[in-house]
Amino acid sequence: MQNYRTLPLICSYIAYCSWVSLQFVYMPSYFVNVLHFSGKDVALIFAGVTFIGMLAQPFWGQVADSSQKVVKVMRLCVLFSILPLLPLLWYRPFLLVMVCLWLLASCIAPMQSLLDTVTLSRFGMSGYGRIRVWGSLAYGASAMIFPAQYLDWAIAASLLCLVLGLLALLALKEDDKPRAPQTQQIFFVELMKNRAFVLLLLFGVVHWCSHAPYHMILDIHRRNMLLGHHVTGYAVAAGIIGECFLIALSPRWLRLASPRFWIIVAAALSALRWAVMGHAVPAGVFIVVQVLHGFTYGVFFVSCLSYLTEIIPPHMFASGQTVFSGVVFGGGTIIGSIYTGVGLDCEGNGFLVFNIASAVATLALVLSLWMPPYRKRISLDKGGEDNG
Repeated sequence: MQNYRTLPLICSYIAYCSWVSLQFVYMPSYFVNVLHFSGKDVALIFAGVTFIGMLAQPFWGQVADSSQKVVKVMRLCVLFSILPLLPLLWYRPFLLVMVCLWLLASCIAPMQSLLDTVTLSRFGMSGYGRIRVWGSLAYGASAMIFPAQYLDWAIAASLLCLVLGLLALLALKEDDKPRAPQTQQIFFVELMKNRAFVLLLLFGVVHWCSHAPYHMILDIHRRNMLLGHHVTGYAVAAGIIGECFLIALSPRWLRLASPRFWIIVAAALSALRWAVMGHAVPAGVFIVVQVLHGFTYGVFFVSCLSYLTEIIPPHMFASGQTVFSGVVFGGGTIIGSIYTGVGLDCEGNGFLVFNIASAVATLALVLSLWMPPYRKRISLDKGGEDNG
């Protein structure tokens, strides 16, 4: 393995995940409480962001794979993401905010997948966890560090994260491996001919769909259960701790069983987690059960990446990961948002929604059993193929 510096890559994860944290945790509140947008306005903004990001990811993955210049593509993505934010420092009417954030989404969407592509190509699954865990830590740290009483700083803070990310990427060297032959191949089409990949997408969409209530109504559910205001923060912290712990230890548990086995485990524990959330529980249980986030997200995500490395050839990694990320996280979020919003307005509200989520996760468990074991393992650690 070539001796690449890890610091610029780690800093890139930190900057990107800090930006994501601000978008999820504080940006909706900024829109409502500072800019006085309506709930429908906020829903339109984020629905567009999700949909556009889902469409943009395969495009950038194709560009990265065709050029074999993943780092340069990431630099362009971040630079083009910074530009739409600049007008919002001074002028923030609804239409301008919506258009600027949609433009930003079309560029920033593939960053997680492309960062993972670089990390996997250089360090393999054995080194992925120790690099990626810094992003998870940054996500939690940013949510705690940002001063919530100064929501009007949200745009400036987001811009700062992207600028720091661009600086980190400028320090990150491009792979000096031999350039792949030029091809007119449309990688998305080739990927969709891969039965294992299609089944992974189907499983991933359903599994991630079951997570929508956690991301959308966790605090609302806590309020309906009359639990203390501090419980939401502790619950999220417990989830992040579980995620970081299991991602950091991923080289060890991946050696114990196949990625498909861990995918099945993640789906089963998701069904259990949401079933518990579908009942009135004391604050301690509400918090402790979120430790399972380490399995239902951390193990799910890492094992899916490991499975991808086994069913997709190296020259299509960027396309495979961007398609996976776009379809699974984009599609799952859109579908999950629909049943979460509808269920919240029905009798039973959050309890009904989390019970639906448990049923959806059970469906994901069934789908995971259909996923075929891999036939040929692609060893990223050696940069070659190991048949068997």
